[in-house]
Amino acid sequence: MVMTSSYQTHQTTVRVAVIFLLLSILLPSSLFAQYQPGQEIQYRNNSIQFAQAPKYDQQEMLDPVHHITTGTIGRSEPLPAKLNGQKIYRTFEVDAMPGLPADEQMIVDYVFRQLHPELAKLSNGSYRVDITNLVIDTAGRVVYYDGLGLRDYSDMGTTEGNENADKIIWKAVEQAFSDAPPIQPATLHNSPVPVLLDVFFIAYEIAVNNHNVTINKLWDNKPVVKNIR
Repeated sequence: MVMTSSYQTHQTTVRVAVIFLLLSILLPSSLFAQYQPGQEIQYRNNSIQFAQAPKYDQQEMLDPVHHITTGTIGRSEPLPAKLNGQKIYRTFEVDAMPGLPADEQMIVDYVFRQLHPELAKLSNGSYRVDITNLVIDTAGRVVYYDGLGLRDYSDMGTTEGNENADKIIWKAVEQAFSDAPPIQPATLHNSPVPVLLDVFFIAYEIAVNNHNVTINKLWDNKPVVKNIR
């Protein structure tokens, strides 16, 4: 099954700005320091080149969990910029895209259902699975992603005591994307182009209670995937 949608440019731009503010609170800076601007890597038979992302104006950050001001943000981070020499477009640069809002839920739902057997084995608590920078190629395949894997927010966001679970979950993530159904590729002037999706799994809380798993979107505070099987 092919997942499809189109999305308006101005809506996407606003959504990206909000997401970056949230990520500045949730993500350790070491995630973005993994690669440097201009660096090129080989990943699953593809060449990925990184470039400096545009800088964002400094803004006050509000912790959505504790409702306190945590500081300001004004940084730019290296992001995937080229796939096999071809530009990787941002969501606000394309005419039609496999992005938000409809496909985000489809992608999130698919991945969490694939991870459920392993998530249900975790101890009771609050977790995140940090997956970001999803790149979709011109054939609609996920060809790149990165992140830090399992984060245990029951213990202030550390993975202490969960190293083995982290490895198991990350292996399941890799399998999920390898088996993922194709997504309709982004298009620009009616031609398919690679795109960097604005889907950030760190924005979803994984609540585990007696092997029942519920996925909550942080800013909505309501289940998006409940008691998945």
